[in-house]
Amino acid sequence: MRDYFELGSTPCDEDCVQVSRTADYMPAMRQELKRYKAHLDKILPVPEDIHAWYSIKWNSHDFGSYGEVAINFDDEDNQAIEFACFVEEHTPTTWDDDRIREYTPALEQFH
Repeated sequence: MRDYFELGSTPCDEDCVQVSRTADYMPAMRQELKRYKAHLDKILPVPEDIHAWYSIKWNSHDFGSYGEVAINFDDEDNQAIEFACFVEEHTPTTWDDDRIREYTPALEQFH
């Protein structure tokens, strides 16, 4: 089975594009989401052997649709779940935070 955690549309301490009834916010929102997804791919890369991936999820709002970047994972794979939790706990707080986060599976830490 597949599951996901939504990670937001930008690092949590940054401003983001707002949904609007009157302004055409979608082009800017799409660009922002692509930028955040690329940023996460760079600093929190998914190891090749883990069944997880980043995507953009769209949701409905009273004023229109909005997107968030998500980490998707196989919820029957403990390592994929662990990695998704690692990503959720280590997302950057600002755009300037470009430190690469090294993921080490918990099971391997004890060998």
